[in-house]
Amino acid sequence: MALPNWIFPPLQGITFWVSHRRTIYPKYPLGESALIAELCNLTQTHLPNDHELKCEVSYKSLSNKLKFDINLTKRARTDLVVYFMEKPSYVFEVKRASAGNKNIEKDLLRLAKLKFCNSSIRVFLIIVSEAQRPENYVSNKGVAIRGNNKLNGTKARWRVRSVKKAAHSFKNKNSASYACLIEVLI
Repeated sequence: MALPNWIFPPLQGITFWVSHRRTIYPKYPLGESALIAELCNLTQTHLPNDHELKCEVSYKSLSNKLKFDINLTKRARTDLVVYFMEKPSYVFEVKRASAGNKNIEKDLLRLAKLKFCNSSIRVFLIIVSEAQRPENYVSNKGVAIRGNNKLNGTKARWRVRSVKKAAHSFKNKNSASYACLIEVLI
């Protein structure tokens, strides 16, 4: 299924914003909340008028079929939700690439649970890196690593749908800032 056109400018924009912030504070990594706030700004700017963006939406409000556990508590909230005709259509979690595989997998598992309970919602994880190539998602050529990947302990899978980058030069792909859009599928 095709990606909505409005998602590409925010993905590209966050990479340039991260690089810009690094020129101001080169030794201070951006927090996840700062990345979410800027993605919220960028997404809101590019959404069609018939879509609505909400932040910090509780998972339990997105499906009454959800079963809660250690990875998905009753108080868990998504980072961004895009509604179309008052129905949740796209759910996004945002993670810093430096958060580590365990934290990234936790978000993927949350999204998979939601997808199993409400298959009409498309669920995504946006991984943002600062001046470092996220090797699990971006090849050494600076492009998305394609293919489906099994999500441990589930029947779900995930795949990198898009990669955007801001690089100082075309030669060194390892020091660029990246935004990877990962979709969870069932």
